[in-house]
Amino acid sequence: MLKQLHILNWTMSKISNNEYDQVVVLIHKGDKERACRVFLHLAEKDMVNFLNRRYGWERDEALNLVHQCYLLVEKKILAQEVESFSRAYVRNICEKLAANQYRKIMRERENCSKYIEETKQMYRQEMKSYIGIDLYADNRSVNYAKILGGFRKLGFNCQEIIKLKYMEGYSHSQIVEQVYSIKTEAISRTNLKRCMQKLRKLIFNH
Repeated sequence: MLKQLHILNWTMSKISNNEYDQVVVLIHKGDKERACRVFLHLAEKDMVNFLNRRYGWERDEALNLVHQCYLLVEKKILAQEVESFSRAYVRNICEKLAANQYRKIMRERENCSKYIEETKQMYRQEMKSYIGIDLYADNRSVNYAKILGGFRKLGFNCQEIIKLKYMEGYSHSQIVEQVYSIKTEAISRTNLKRCMQKLRKLIFNH
């Protein structure tokens, strides 16, 4: 308790050449809401443009990261890990948080791209097994106008299920939710196979 009073007296009596000292005082007073507003106001001047230049983040994204920085600083102050901090300290913390968040976003994008490619390959093999041609390959023996023409000759239900599955990437469970006449995933699979067989006959005229 005496140590906390000492810190509070020190921060209040200190000549405030450092703008962030008022944040420390407000946190120790328990006025965290105002401390946060002051911190965001001060840090915004330093960090928003930097984050925009470095990572291309918009103002709202940058402010969200600055708020995360404040929460970390507040935690350190209340734990008495730091007594005061400077603009350089804030910038250092924000840069580390930004770098970690950027790496996380890049990993998520990489995983997403990998998933999309794997899904595309799965659909490619599935369609090839159904109609005997690779719609993704540059196959000059296939008349793509005939494929489109065959698709247009299909009934509405077949067009819908093929479109949902292969053009929009729906799972069979999602197709059940979207198409009223399809009650189960098993029916969705059966209907899809039947529709693809119809499409094959229309394409190859047999």
